[in-house]
Amino acid sequence: MPDHPSPAVETQAAADTSARFSWIAPPPGSPLLADLRSMLLSFGATEIKIRYSGGSLMSVVNYLKAADALTIMPHRVVFALRNERSITALPVSIPHPERALGLLKRSDASRIPAVDHFARHVHMSFDNLKHLIKRHEQSVVWGS
Repeated sequence: MPDHPSPAVETQAAADTSARFSWIAPPPGSPLLADLRSMLLSFGATEIKIRYSGGSLMSVVNYLKAADALTIMPHRVVFALRNERSITALPVSIPHPERALGLLKRSDASRIPAVDHFARHVHMSFDNLKHLIKRHEQSVVWGS
């Protein structure tokens, strides 16, 4: 007998759990809504109970504090609230869709050093951020 459940059993358990709880849905058009749908589909969940939708970040946090509900939030928000101990992050792997950032400029425009400098700054900043996030995810233990 294996020590750990098979991925199919884990997926079914996640789908069953996601259907039991009330959910807070991100606002329409939010990238978080796409993440929520992607996560639920990866669990095999076909139906969830949306009890609250949209609203400001603080209204969502206040709803979470008062209700037994689940939602998807940016990592930075959960990290900022970690010492409050009013909400708990669950160790769920979320399949994120690819997102791209691009800098657009006219092809017939003359080269301006400030634009090149800004483009290098954006590229280096996101590269540094990628490494910081990876290091943080490897070092932080979530939970209450």
